[in-house]
Amino acid sequence: MWPLLLLVGFGLACQTIGPALTERSSAKAGPYPDDSREIVLEWIETDFFDMAGVRNLEVSRPTPGFAKGLLDREPRYGWFSRVVFRGTDGLGTSTGKLFYSVLIRDGRVVASRKHSY
Repeated sequence: MWPLLLLVGFGLACQTIGPALTERSSAKAGPYPDDSREIVLEWIETDFFDMAGVRNLEVSRPTPGFAKGLLDREPRYGWFSRVVFRGTDGLGTSTGKLFYSVLIRDGRVVASRKHSY
């Protein structure tokens, strides 16, 4: 029973996020987010820590993309962007560089995935 619950929990947590490669999926992405940097800043502030601790924020130019979890039947489309920044934790210690892929849709980050490189 526990292995099954662990697998289901892992499946809900894992997502594939990446650029969309087809013209059809690009049309499903929705309107282009002109303010992607501000959207990412709001996401960081909401999900992580105080914005005063963020340094060297890099947000790539959004491209049509998708996110799909292991148990999702259909991918969610939006605008894919890579995000790199340095931050500080609650004790003021540097977190080092943090790498994320995010999917932006309707003015907010709808999916994110942390990378370890």
